[in-house]
Amino acid sequence: MEKYGIIKNVLSKKDLDDWRNIYQKVTSTRTNEGDPCWGIDINCLAYNWFSKEIMPIIQNNSPREVKLIFSSFIQLHNPINIHRDIKDIPNNGVGKHYRSILFPYAVDDDKVNFKNASTRFYSDDKILTDTISWEPYSMIWWDSEILHDSGDFDKLGIKCKEYIITHTYVH
Repeated sequence: MEKYGIIKNVLSKKDLDDWRNIYQKVTSTRTNEGDPCWGIDINCLAYNWFSKEIMPIIQNNSPREVKLIFSSFIQLHNPINIHRDIKDIPNNGVGKHYRSILFPYAVDDDKVNFKNASTRFYSDDKILTDTISWEPYSMIWWDSEILHDSGDFDKLGIKCKEYIITHTYVH
């Protein structure tokens, strides 16, 4: 069974711009690395919007019915080290972590040329096994339990990666 993949041309530029504008209306917080992010979960006022606009796209490209843990728009200036996406299921819900879904938005303010930006995947021994290059308007997904990172910003000359990340679970 596949553990990660990319689905190309799922969105339009307008979709991504509209989504970013909505995310940036919710409360801003910081990632563990200190970068700005705007998040949506079941307790957020934007949850109904998310359920109508974004969840159907995720659901239509998923083999199972998924539920939202949380989603956020992130302006990443500091690379994220190797990790798994194991997050608390909201409201003490019952279920199993399922997939993380990433919609690339921009790299260094460019929405088309992503400068070889990628998401990298690793074995349990933290050995690099594969890389998925970001592509405009795509949806990158992976099993929440697979080790991954945000790539080497310095090597590629990247200052900022912007994206929407959504963490899901199943019953």
